[in-house]
Amino acid sequence: GGGFVPLIGIVKVPTPLALPAGPGSITYNYTVWNVGGNQPLTNVTVADDKCSPVVLVSGDTNGNRRLDAGENWHYACTATLSATEMNTAIATGHTGNQIAIATAIATVVVGGTPIPGFPNTGIAPAGLIAPLINIVKVPSRLTPLPPGGGEVTYTYTVTNPGVVPMSNVIVLDDTCGPISGPFGVTNTNGLLNPGDTWVYACATNVPVSTRNIATVEGNGNRITALGYAFATVLVEAPALPNTGSVPIQQVQAQQGNRGSNVTTLQQFLIAQNEGHAAQTLADVGATGYFGPLTRAALVEFQTNAGISPALGNFGPITRAYVSAHYR
Repeated sequence: GGGFVPLIGIVKVPTPLALPAGPGSITYNYTVWNVGGNQPLTNVTVADDKCSPVVLVSGDTNGNRRLDAGENWHYACTATLSATEMNTAIATGHTGNQIAIATAIATVVVGGTPIPGFPNTGIAPAGLIAPLINIVKVPSRLTPLPPGGGEVTYTYTVTNPGVVPMSNVIVLDDTCGPISGPFGVTNTNGLLNPGDTWVYACATNVPVSTRNIATVEGNGNRITALGYAFATVLVEAPALPNTGSVPIQQVQAQQGNRGSNVTTLQQFLIAQNEGHAAQTLADVGATGYFGPLTRAALVEFQTNAGISPALGNFGPITRAYVSAHYR
């Protein structure tokens, strides 16, 4: 259904992995896939901050221009490098009004030149190959949580798509900690070797819709490899009160109106109990008719909230206030 949060993945590998003899041509090879797999991704794009154009080579096996579950789309881009360079590719995909984002970062050492200002580079000997690291993050909940949120476990899958083993692999998340793992480590030397897959996990309570970022880094050949992964967890906004009909944030009502919008507004005003008119409205009940009493109760609410002018119409300004303060 349309309720799934989309997830996209991208891995980037330069060919060749280094230019030891000095400036030359590099082809970046990108693989993009549908991580969530619950629904196809549309409007898929790949952009690289140091290389253009990025061209789709293969992978859309059924030709429907949608990134389906199980498909690997292969892109390529060729650039001439005159010095050591770190570049970032960004893949995006869409489902409805939700967007999925993934990045892949690669460093190519040219002629043994260290990267200016790049951490842990040291002095790179000629022909040094930079490490590559990739991270994919999947929340345990891909459909919206009910109002108030709930527990979510993030699973982080870290791989080494390059040829350089990495030490000091660290995974961080800007909204979750502590992160446990790695699981799936088969060697005893603590190195993330080419082809290895390490899995990490983190559990947290997510009270409101949030997009969070995981970061992975690892060191190899005195160069730090970086990776980022993005995930969104959606939490439904409550209708206040939950009438089973119209969320209060979507109500538009003014004196003289009738209907479910007015009923929702009246129930909201009664629940807030802002003053004499609201108490009287509570005695009368939510009739679904926006008369002078409802208008007076709304004026009380607007006045107490500092909404000016307090005209007694439930319009854009009051809706924006309610959306910001009643989640």
